[in-house]
Amino acid sequence: MPVSASPAALACGDVVRTSHTRWVIMHHQGTHLLLCPLQPAGAPRHRADVPLPWQDGLHLGCMGDYVVQCRPVRRLAGQGMQKIGTLSRSCFRHARAALATELLQRRTETPHKPPYALAASHVRLPRHPLHIVFS
Repeated sequence: MPVSASPAALACGDVVRTSHTRWVIMHHQGTHLLLCPLQPAGAPRHRADVPLPWQDGLHLGCMGDYVVQCRPVRRLAGQGMQKIGTLSRSCFRHARAALATELLQRRTETPHKPPYALAASHVRLPRHPLHIVFS
């Protein structure tokens, strides 16, 4: 049963639903979230798509094959979000590693673009596995 989520109740690995999309919370910092969409698996697969295990799909109510698309989106926490569940630890670790790899690949492919940042440049981010790609 979906529960309307307050920003304080959200954590990394939670799966939330907005009006049309399911999202996985990859990073939570203050009032900002870094989200990756949870989508049905299509024929063209991206290098950073992480397949959702059937156990997680069953728990989250996702029928068929789903993937975590490791293309980050930044949003404010709690804006019309309903928490519908949590990814398993192994799936979340796999998705987080794929996201870090994808962001590093993007940085090398397009060095002229500024790196993805969660906060303003003057704010120091806490150390975590994705620190190098967010700073």
